[in-house]
Amino acid sequence: METTSHVLLECPISLEVWRLSPLWPTLGDMIPLPFADILCLLGRKLTREDLSLFCWLAWRLWGERNEVLHGSEPRDPFSLLEAGLSSLGEWTLLHQEDLVQQGLEGVDHWQPPSHGFFKLNVDAAVHGGSKQVGFGVVVPNTIGEVVGAMSSALTGGFSPFATECLALREGLKFAK
Repeated sequence: METTSHVLLECPISLEVWRLSPLWPTLGDMIPLPFADILCLLGRKLTREDLSLFCWLAWRLWGERNEVLHGSEPRDPFSLLEAGLSSLGEWTLLHQEDLVQQGLEGVDHWQPPSHGFFKLNVDAAVHGGSKQVGFGVVVPNTIGEVVGAMSSALTGGFSPFATECLALREGLKFAK
């Protein structure tokens, strides 16, 4: 059975993408660990920008795996890394103005949990052209360090609201 760790970290193409990336000095020794453990460790060690890069590249590798499963030719690791870096840069530029605007409008910002508590953060996404949905869970402690994380994908024609509800349900199960 194919695991998240295999797809995103251990398969030869993914491993080479990470070796080529600027994250390899931090990530290299962690590869034998499960993906969720690596994500938690990186959440403590990387800057926000580098953690964004890690998540963006992982998302890109997952997308590449799905494209290959559906008949596309696999791309070489350098092209995948280049595409990941380029698309992250584009996304950042496109949303920089949005983020500044939101800050000016007084949008609430994430607050850490009270001392002695954890916070359960969940998010979900619906792929518009298919019946694929995905969600993620992150559990930070009082100082904002990630102490637990998980993600999953499902097939089903769920609405965005239903997908958010599923994410919350799975997050609560994970937090138990």
